[in-house]
Amino acid sequence: MAVILTMVIFANRILLSLALVPTPSLTLNLTELALTTLAYPLIVAVTHGIMGVRKTAPGDLDALGKRV
Repeated sequence: MAVILTMVIFANRILLSLALVPTPSLTLNLTELALTTLAYPLIVAVTHGIMGVRKTAPGDLDALGKRV
């Protein structure tokens, strides 16, 4: 996951540079990357463990009996 986030941040910087838009400092981007990487597992743990959110399986039905 961290590899994909890193690629997205650097791709964003490259695209902003190509469009001649001022890019934020590298420190800001790296801080964003670090905090996102640290927060993601916590958010997943809360939504899965406490709130009971789960990935749908093939054949799952909603409250009305329709496929999800």
